[in-house]
Amino acid sequence: MAAAVLLSALAGCQSGGFRAANLPPELIAQPTTGLRQMKLGTLATSGNRGAAIAPGDLLAVRVVSGAEASPPEPFLCRVSDAGIVETPVIGAVNVVDLEPSDAATRIAAAAVERSIYRQPQVTVEFQERATNRVTVLGAVSEPGVHEIPRGACDVVAAIAAAGGMTESADFQVEVLRRSQPQPLASAESGDGSEVQQASFAPPSQRSASYPEASQPSIERLDLADTGPGAPRDRPLGDGDVLMVIEKEKRFIHITGLVAKPDQIELPVDQDIRLLDAVAMAGGKTSPVADKAIVIRQVPGGGEPVVINVSLNKAKVDGRENLLLAPNDLVSVENTPATAALQTVKDFVRVTMGVSGGIATF
Repeated sequence: MAAAVLLSALAGCQSGGFRAANLPPELIAQPTTGLRQMKLGTLATSGNRGAAIAPGDLLAVRVVSGAEASPPEPFLCRVSDAGIVETPVIGAVNVVDLEPSDAATRIAAAAVERSIYRQPQVTVEFQERATNRVTVLGAVSEPGVHEIPRGACDVVAAIAAAGGMTESADFQVEVLRRSQPQPLASAESGDGSEVQQASFAPPSQRSASYPEASQPSIERLDLADTGPGAPRDRPLGDGDVLMVIEKEKRFIHITGLVAKPDQIELPVDQDIRLLDAVAMAGGKTSPVADKAIVIRQVPGGGEPVVINVSLNKAKVDGRENLLLAPNDLVSVENTPATAALQTVKDFVRVTMGVSGGIATF
């Protein structure tokens, strides 16, 4: 009833309105088909921190100088909170955020720079990876607590660990940070040299990399943002909570000469056009019904506009088969032709009823 009253008021206030085939650009609904797959594909290819060394990782480092009678056994070293490994003979080297192969190059360079070896062959492998426990909730396949390697613990990795997003997921997420990640000392930070002795490392680099925040904080991120420093690559700390928000449901409303006037929920990733909506409402109740109007909200506010559409033309003209937007109100209108046909039907029905009554009498 409310929809009918609104429809009547708007149609009366905006005589004429727009034709579906000649809509201004700002009133044209934007297609959504494929948008979700495109964004999910982009999301799946983001994140390149999977092999990065992080504080707490246990590394197996092998150094071959060429003077050994047999290949030496690798030695195990734990990456400090400042991102530094203490290697026997060579000393302290900053390897945080490096891949193992790059860390090996860095350690070899330190050995040469410090005049310890001339041409050492160094290999670095993960022996044990430090992990963060991150709780992932909301529109994901496997909500719960997941352990993620610290060097790869970002928003994308957390979503992947939870089985990915469900069909109802939006691209908006919220992060409840129990701890506040601090920038780690990179392999090129400190006193300006690329490698450092432990005695040269400033005290700030020896502090914990993930100190507890004074109080939890909540951050809202848009995963559709693909620009530099994209939110989806934002690191997560131990104990953080990631909430994947469900997409808000979208509806259109259809009334008038249709079998089932109702509101229709729009699919997550499927465009709905005028003829689709009429079919979803059970079809027209009058075979000669042709005129339809669409009441559409104006982006940015303002009074809704009336769009006039021909159902017959919509069958052959894609512009008339209007792409519907959320909150559109569609009405298949009564016209002189539909009224005349209904009058004939009523007359025939009454006539048949009277004839039957006389025959029975």
